[in-house]
Formats: sequence, C-alpha cells, structure tokens
Amino acid sequence: MKHFFSDFSKLIKFRLTFLVVFSASVTFLIGSKIQVDRGIAEGINWNNWLILIDRWFFGYGCCKLF
Repeated sequence: MKHFFSDFSKLIKFRLTFLVVFSASVTFLIGSKIQVDRGIAEGINWNNWLILIDRWFFGYGCCKLF
C-alpha cells in the first residue's frame, strides 16, 4: 500500500497540483467576496468552493496521464 501512495503522488505531481488548486481556490474566494461586497450575491457559496477544489485536484492531477 505504501508503494501505491508513493506512485500516485509521483503520478499527479502533488506539489504542482496543490499549487494550482490553491491558486484557483483563492481566486474563487476573492471573486466571491467582491460579489458579496457589491450586493450581487448573499454570501460565499461554500458548496461550489468544495466542488471546485475536488474537480480541480482530480482533473488537473489526472491531466498528467496523457
């Protein structure tokens, strides 16, 4: 099992994937905050934020397979 996680970590290049997901997450939160301040939205949609993190992590991480 140790080898599985080691291989998976190398496959998705965890540090690079984490940096991309973190960047997208912060950008989403900044954009949401601006919409809240302007009265366009009532608050930050945390469900969409979690979906963004999930989809970006697996989507960008699996991108390295091709």
